[in-house]
Amino acid sequence: MNLGKMIKNGPPYSNFITIYHPKSGLFTQYVHLKKDGSFVKVGDAVKRDQPIGLSGATGFASGEHLHFNVLVPEKGKTLKSVPFSFENNLTSQSLKKNMKVTKK
Repeated sequence: MNLGKMIKNGPPYSNFITIYHPKSGLFTQYVHLKKDGSFVKVGDAVKRDQPIGLSGATGFASGEHLHFNVLVPEKGKTLKSVPFSFENNLTSQSLKKNMKVTKK
């Protein structure tokens, strides 16, 4: 089952992947990946739990980490970041700096 499609790979200074999820109309974005750390290319279909890249410290980052965004298209504009909840009911608003989130 395909969950999304890789639509954009960022410039070398930020190294990000944007994935479109057609069932929800949402986009997810994974930012600060290692240089040449993407495992997918534009147009690839991706599946749940599929590794797509290696987190790093590219762009304006002080250390290795993953910057994760959930985005919606805004009419006449680009994409807008929106609050979200993970499957374990952890909300984006409850995340704190340097907090480690693990899959349960």
